[in-house]
Amino acid sequence: MISVNHLVENTELYKAELKKRYMDISLAEQTKQAYSLWKQQQQDLDNFRQQKNQFNSAVIKMSGEEKSAKIAEMKVVSAKIKQHEQVVREARESLDDLVAIIPNLSWQGVPEGKTDADNPVRNTWGDKLQFEFKAKPYWELEVYKKYTAQEEGVKAMGARGYYL
Repeated sequence: MISVNHLVENTELYKAELKKRYMDISLAEQTKQAYSLWKQQQQDLDNFRQQKNQFNSAVIKMSGEEKSAKIAEMKVVSAKIKQHEQVVREARESLDDLVAIIPNLSWQGVPEGKTDADNPVRNTWGDKLQFEFKAKPYWELEVYKKYTAQEEGVKAMGARGYYL
């Protein structure tokens, strides 16, 4: 997962990364705007909380009608805090959803291409194995079948699940 602060400071870098991966480059700007909105909403909420905390310190020294009037005032502030907490929560969820879509920055040496076929093979190590028989995929090997319970895993976890 990316750092939102890094994205805000380096928006153009993330736009280039999104373009390289054939994704919508407006995601970087949308995320930056969502972060600004969340940050502003969070600051407003913190200001309301600070106001309530100051009131709680001052209410001890008050008495009578003044105290009752201020308590009624603070009930309005408390209601605003509850509303703002929901707004901040929604803004944070929206921001998190956008951040989850944006990919990590790739290394500069990674070749660009839509599929594996577009990427060149740069190096190979060792000799390629040559078998005198047709190689089986791992799921057809007896040792795999012996130590896994595929049907039970699919029932428990869905497709591609298995127990060892």
